[in-house]
This record gives sequence, structure tokens and C-alpha cells, in this order.
Amino acid sequence: RHPVSKGAGDNLELFDAGLDWAFGDDASIADEAIGRFVRAMPLAIRCANGLMLSHSLPAPHELAAFDSGVVDRLLVDKDYTLRTGDAWRMVWGRGWDSNLLATLAERWNVRTFVLGHALVEHGADAPFPNLLLLNTDHDGARVVAVNLSEDVPTANELMLNSVPLSSYGATDA
Repeated sequence: RHPVSKGAGDNLELFDAGLDWAFGDDASIADEAIGRFVRAMPLAIRCANGLMLSHSLPAPHELAAFDSGVVDRLLVDKDYTLRTGDAWRMVWGRGWDSNLLATLAERWNVRTFVLGHALVEHGADAPFPNLLLLNTDHDGARVVAVNLSEDVPTANELMLNSVPLSSYGATDA
């Protein structure tokens, strides 16, 4: 497993300790069930209007070795291999650039990508015309509603239409 740190230590070790605390001798059963649940999640969602949502995309230096068909097929164990698996690359890639985005947009018929694997201080950022970065895990978290029956907006339009996550469920006093 790949260590994951968000500033409080290895989150996987902390998570495992939580499973041990919550489930005791049955922690391994819970861990296996969670692993199966995570593997059942889609790597990406591609919408007919050209929008694609995913946690991440491969890093530019990985593009030559990346099987872009990974989003259209059943995953196999090697797809999860640390640093070389195509599913791993779709989850952990960073450093996206305009060439990578253009290449994958053409391969997948995508007009705008929405990703989340980046620190975005104000919750939403559009570093490229076809890339919106969203953070939903901090006080500045933002979300955006998209009408999938219409042409997908640009990343900048999506960013400008994003709203604080905290506004959902808020009621006027």
C-alpha cells in the first residue's frame, strides 16, 4: 500500500487503527469489505455533453505508458499496482498540463474535466480552459451544479458558478 498523509501521519495506518478500535477481531473483515467497496467505485464518469468527473488523471510523464482504455473496461489486479497500474495513475496523478488534457480530451471525447486531487485553497480553480479543480474537504469547499442536458460549460464558467458547500442545507433565519 502507498502511504497517504494529510499532515497527521499516515492516514492508512490511522484508518487501520480505527478499524481495530471499532471492530476488534473483525477488523480484517471490515477492511476487506471496504476494499471491495472502493474497487467497485468508477474511476471516472463521462457525460454525453462532454463533461468528465474523476478524482485525478495520470501525470504527464506517465501518458506514454497509460492505457486510456482503463475507463472503458473492467479493471484487473495489475491496474491497481503501485505507480504503474492504470487505475493507480487515474487516482494519484498530478502536474497536469495542457498537452495531457488535450490528448485525453481527444481520446475520451471530453470538453471539460473536473478533478479533485489538488489542494485548492478557495475550493474551485480553473487552471486551464478545460480543467476545473474542486476541493470539498475543507472550510472553503465548493461545489457546482451542472445541467447535463446542455452543452458543458468551460472550466472558468463552472468555477464562477460554484457555490460554497456549506450553503447546501442552509436555511434563512
